[in-house]
Amino acid sequence: MRSFVFYVIGLLGSVVIAPAVCPAEDSNRFSFPLPLSLAVGDHWTYSIVKTHLKYEDDLKQEGRILDTLSTETLTIRVVEHLQIENRTYFELSDGGLYRVDKASRTLRYDTEAKSEKIVWDIWGPLKRNFYAGQHRRIPSIEEPVIDGYACEYECLARYGPFVRRPHPDFEEEVDGWLATIDAEIVGADTIRADWGIENFLYFPYVWTYNDVIKFPEWGITELYLFERRRIRTLVVAPNVGVVYYAFTSYSPSPRAGKVGRDYEHSPVDKEKTEWVLQDMQKGNPESTVVEDISFGALKQRMTRSTSKAP
Repeated sequence: MRSFVFYVIGLLGSVVIAPAVCPAEDSNRFSFPLPLSLAVGDHWTYSIVKTHLKYEDDLKQEGRILDTLSTETLTIRVVEHLQIENRTYFELSDGGLYRVDKASRTLRYDTEAKSEKIVWDIWGPLKRNFYAGQHRRIPSIEEPVIDGYACEYECLARYGPFVRRPHPDFEEEVDGWLATIDAEIVGADTIRADWGIENFLYFPYVWTYNDVIKFPEWGITELYLFERRRIRTLVVAPNVGVVYYAFTSYSPSPRAGKVGRDYEHSPVDKEKTEWVLQDMQKGNPESTVVEDISFGALKQRMTRSTSKAP
């Protein structure tokens, strides 16, 4: 099993760390699954880091170069609540009106159409499917909606709950976020094993142990990880919201190298945007935290797919 994720920051040297959440493709509004309980004054502050990873010769560790392209900070707040057609909506500082129903789906109200639309539905039943002819089975969500778009054919896997308990990879008493996962999901033989959340994160990542030790004071007791084919990774605390988000884009590199004896690889350049939750407060309308930049300006600089499909 890989070593504990939150110590990887040593590999990154002095890279500034930051973290998580992505806007809808066709709007400048905040688009993340929200917790069931919302109140005026709730706010989330994210550190957002964009990195570029390239390989000089091959895919070996010593052949890669990691550059930090930008670092931003963004705070999203619940500014007021409104009653519309006997339903309570909460206005976020992005200007959108949202509510969360009993099934934990996040819905947004369209003031022009005078109707609401499901923007996140990721808590539905799971089904187990073999992935791309491999032995690994993926716990995909039956009918997910991501950023307002219905997702087709096993596009989003959900793992968890991950809970805080002593990490089996360390002799000393170090807590980690672990889930007991069916062996068939991860390609093991017949055993059930504890897997840390770090086993589902892909380099580079900027989430550190210092980000995680704040979780108890925020009342976080469990985490769920959502994965879309290594392109999108989302970590959600159901009672708090998104704590980590990463979106990765890949492009072929002009370099090609040999790895091993008979295997040829074409190295890729990887650009990754990560959001990490830095501060979360419930019901504090007197907060003096301010947004460093507008959400719309940030959106223009973020990496995203060119397609509207999730």
